[in-house]
Amino acid sequence: MFLRRAHWLVRRWRNAVVWTLMMAVGIFVFINRLKNPFTSELLPRSEEKMISQELVPTTHAKKSYTIKDTKNLSAEDGFSRAKFLRRACENSIHRSGNKGIRVSFDPHANAVYCPLCKIASTFWERIFRMMALNNKGTRNGTVLTAFDVPISDISRSNDYLDLKNWTVGSKDATKSFRFMFVRNPFDMLFSLYVDKLVGPNPYFSRFSQANKKQCGYANISFRQLLEHVIITDKKGKPLDCHVAKWDACLPCEVNYTYIGKMETFKDDTSVILSALGQLKSLDAMKAKFTDLHAHDAIQDSVSGPFEWRKNIVKCMSWPDALRRVWRKLQIRGVIGTTGFSLSELEAESINRTDYIKVLKKVRENSTASERRMIKQFSFIEAYRNIPAEILDSIKQVYRHEFNLFNFSDDTEIFRQLDQYKAIGFFNYSNIDSNIRF
Repeated sequence: MFLRRAHWLVRRWRNAVVWTLMMAVGIFVFINRLKNPFTSELLPRSEEKMISQELVPTTHAKKSYTIKDTKNLSAEDGFSRAKFLRRACENSIHRSGNKGIRVSFDPHANAVYCPLCKIASTFWERIFRMMALNNKGTRNGTVLTAFDVPISDISRSNDYLDLKNWTVGSKDATKSFRFMFVRNPFDMLFSLYVDKLVGPNPYFSRFSQANKKQCGYANISFRQLLEHVIITDKKGKPLDCHVAKWDACLPCEVNYTYIGKMETFKDDTSVILSALGQLKSLDAMKAKFTDLHAHDAIQDSVSGPFEWRKNIVKCMSWPDALRRVWRKLQIRGVIGTTGFSLSELEAESINRTDYIKVLKKVRENSTASERRMIKQFSFIEAYRNIPAEILDSIKQVYRHEFNLFNFSDDTEIFRQLDQYKAIGFFNYSNIDSNIRF
């Protein structure tokens, strides 16, 4: 009897191990098949090579720069994207007729950047602020990275690129290095939802169909956000800049030198910083870019809600608000699978600095692979139950963005997780529990 039970226990243990291994292999295969063209990694893996390119002026002034040596560039790099855009615009009637755009401009580097909300605009505006501080000379020496510039120190640029005279103010911009960043519209919408609505932000109640109710932001679903975008566009009303089309950068009027993508953010950043002569900054960020970016994301994600606490607690408890910040950082791939670890009393009394320390510790105890899995699985989970007609309408709203920048609008990838049970990333009642795949 004893031997029979021991045999049964061994067989049960063996079956459990086999099942676990099969699930692990299945998830691994899924992740590798996914190669999601929409979700940009927080930052590409460290082994990816930092590219430095030498640029030379072209004979045609408004084409600004051409690449001197392309042998080390990937099949789709920022210069090739700019070339693709020029060809696409030859056959496009998508032209605004506007004669100027708001830009960030650095006369020393002769660089022109067109910012778009939710597409690394804060990062690049900090880069331009960094360059301006270094050009003036700072008391504390050279500002080495964008992360050394407080977000509070950047402000909306008042510089405009005049397309008639190709000037910014009184400065000639005909030979400038002109660039912008883009991302797949599906990813852009998801990023907005996670950043502004999963993470509590009372200023985004305007996205709620409950029509500007004070707490509209607190319970809006991802589907409701997509419906809001579709309805607003059909009515011919302007979209909020965080979900707007990219007309503001006049992609067919401005002859861009380089088109960066969030999907290849680290490589594109290294090329641009090299082109702008920011080699010290490039060297400073090479080894620790990922951690700098993650710690900055934690700082920013925590600081906002603490500033808005009086408004947030009108719509949810403060512990629940901190849970939402926790889940936001999980979905963004900043922290791992560990559940929210504070008691109600601890959450009510913790200050901003200590909560940032808690989150940094959680990140340290996580792995890059688990953070990547959370980010990819949550993206699929958000889209998997969105009806096909809504996805088709989104493709129609952003049809020019998909076409001009050669983004895939294939939505079949959203169905690839149907064989797995949903984790419940957007069920805010389970944030205290560890995420289990």
